[in-house]
Amino acid sequence: MTSSDLSTTRATSAWTARVPARTGAATAGLAPRPPVDPAATPDVVSTVTGALPVVVSVTAVVVTRGGSPYLRRTLDAIRAQTSAPDAVVVVDADSAVTTGQYPELQLGDARFLAAPRARSFGDAVTYALGHVDAGTWLWLLHDDCAPAPDALMELLRAVEHSSAVAVAGPKQERWDPGTGREPRDPFETGTVGRLVEVGVTTTPLGRRMTGIDDDEIDQGQHDAREDVLAVGLAGALVRRSVWQELGGTDPEYGPFGDGLDLCRRARLAGHRVVVVPGAVVRHVQASLLGLRDRGGRRSGDALPDVETSYAARRRAQLHARLTGVAGPWVPVVALAMLVGAPFHAMYRLLVKQPRLARDEIVAPLWALVRVGPVLRARRRARRTRRLPRRTLRPLQGTWRQVLAERRDRRLARAEERRTAWAPTDIERRELRSLAVRRRAGLAATALVLATFTAVVFGPLVGVLLGGGRLVGGGLLPASSTLADVWRAATTGWVADGLGSPAPADPFVTALLPAAVLAGGSAQTAVNVLLPASFLAAGLGAWFAAGALTRSIPLRAWATLVWVGSPVLLASVGSGRVGAVLAHAVLPWVALAVVRALGLQQVDVVAPATTDHVSAEHVSDDATTVPAGVAPRPAVEQGGSLVAAATAGLLFAVVVAGAPVLLPAGLLVLVLVAVAVRRHRRYLALVPLPAVAVFAPFLVHVARTRPDGGWRLLLAGPGAPVASPTAEPWQLLLGARRRRCRGSASTAAARSTSSRGGRRS
Repeated sequence: MTSSDLSTTRATSAWTARVPARTGAATAGLAPRPPVDPAATPDVVSTVTGALPVVVSVTAVVVTRGGSPYLRRTLDAIRAQTSAPDAVVVVDADSAVTTGQYPELQLGDARFLAAPRARSFGDAVTYALGHVDAGTWLWLLHDDCAPAPDALMELLRAVEHSSAVAVAGPKQERWDPGTGREPRDPFETGTVGRLVEVGVTTTPLGRRMTGIDDDEIDQGQHDAREDVLAVGLAGALVRRSVWQELGGTDPEYGPFGDGLDLCRRARLAGHRVVVVPGAVVRHVQASLLGLRDRGGRRSGDALPDVETSYAARRRAQLHARLTGVAGPWVPVVALAMLVGAPFHAMYRLLVKQPRLARDEIVAPLWALVRVGPVLRARRRARRTRRLPRRTLRPLQGTWRQVLAERRDRRLARAEERRTAWAPTDIERRELRSLAVRRRAGLAATALVLATFTAVVFGPLVGVLLGGGRLVGGGLLPASSTLADVWRAATTGWVADGLGSPAPADPFVTALLPAAVLAGGSAQTAVNVLLPASFLAAGLGAWFAAGALTRSIPLRAWATLVWVGSPVLLASVGSGRVGAVLAHAVLPWVALAVVRALGLQQVDVVAPATTDHVSAEHVSDDATTVPAGVAPRPAVEQGGSLVAAATAGLLFAVVVAGAPVLLPAGLLVLVLVAVAVRRHRRYLALVPLPAVAVFAPFLVHVARTRPDGGWRLLLAGPGAPVASPTAEPWQLLLGARRRRCRGSASTAAARSTSSRGGRRS
């Protein structure tokens, strides 16, 4: 037997002598212990580097907030320890309550303290030290942290060999409490241990890093770790003298980052921080996952959501940066926080996390205005520091480790997404067949649209390629230089006649990107827009119909109806480029809105039965699943922030071409928001670009209202064109009355083409 084995045996025997065997009747409280005579056990714990106190005493401090449902399970786990602590103190940091309000806890020998003024976990522990006679070691536990039966014994085995160890942390695994009112047993038979952390380190920029993948199963792969930069305080064993020397935790961290700060200061004070993989605790992480209400209690209908705690975590992270760097670097870090905040916010918007984008902006401001807490934290750390900061570098993560961890997380998420609803080979073959049929239908529809466009605009192609331009009816010659278009869109001066001050036409603003793509010529953009209107409107109708139905015949019918609409044909024939643009873009707006709400239809096939490996074909028009085939569970489509933003930009283009559609579009959005409840918050983004583009125009309309300025809302871009009304039966048939003399031709093929005309 080795010396370490002998020491362990002696320590275990001493614990066995102090804690008698437990019986079934002793589960109501901590097991009673006979008085210990220090003289009878002069060497309860002996170490290599020096002798610890003759009798090691442990005080377990459990901090809770209100009537936490996890607390009873945690106390049961403490009672089940093979080496029980000498005392247990339950500190409620929520309000001034008494144990009578928690009769279900069955505290037994545990003492209850109310600490309503405690701002953090560390404040509650310090409050307990002032009201109880604490032992040599403090065993710190959250109310949602249940230790394994041998957790405390393993921690004591680790600290007995070195008096330099000040903090020993356990291996934390995930505790899934379930969805019921009563949390399930953390060590229920059959549960798999999923790692939360086995020690903690930081990146070179101070970001917390564990080196553990999401949902990583504990297979002992990290059990070789010992000396680490920090450990989580949930289940940690902390020497009481070191806790008092360091002044506890910094309350500014709240529930996040306090353990990292305490361990970092302990390291700089010359103490060791170790992780003990043999000691296991199961942790709910209720604060991280947003499972508590504001009072700290578990919310009955709360679902795990890490975004709810991001603001507090981000503030703690920035506070750690300001307190952890050398004094001359504090202004540099503060400036970097302010400069980087907008870029972090834009990244959050790109990955569809708008709530986190707000936190990225607010957190640096919050950290910088709280100068007092930063100065106090730096003064506290300077008072206890014995070693330079560079001694921590070997324990910190390198850039190579950071990049490797991010790569592994990215690959793991991609694989999880790929396999979450991965179809079988038979289903994949069926989906491939559906895709081939759908693409064939799309190709046939596009061919019909291209043929129709060639028939209508074919005679004009040669003229347009030779430098001609489309004019006539409401279509006037457009500017041929980008400078002219930019001036018309930004100067607020209308160059008609002698000119007059007025806001720019929103249509010019919408035409500006197209003019840039056309080499700076607005006329070239118009020459392309009119011939391409049939194809753009048809494809938009095809995809918009596909968001509502997967039937290929219905989608083709919707496409032909939309392209053959008298509104589009009449607008093209009379040169109303604004109406043409609105008609071509409107289906794309509908498609984006449907995708923003997550209502789009997707291809779904019925999987083959497990008894017979056969494929049951489900047609595009089928509404039921063949008998004997179990349907795949419906997948709820999530809303899309990107689709909502796209819908807003496209809606601005639509109303720029047809301002009369602005109030109608707003009314439709309100009705959709009332009818559809999920993800409807995204609908608020749709009208914002249109309102922003039209704001100067609407102000001008309001100012000129006595002079009939309201008529501008009914007008479109271009020259006025007479439009005699038709009979109702003619409108139903798509017919129109002959226009007045002097109007544009009714056929798009007859649109006037001019060469060498005036270019403005």
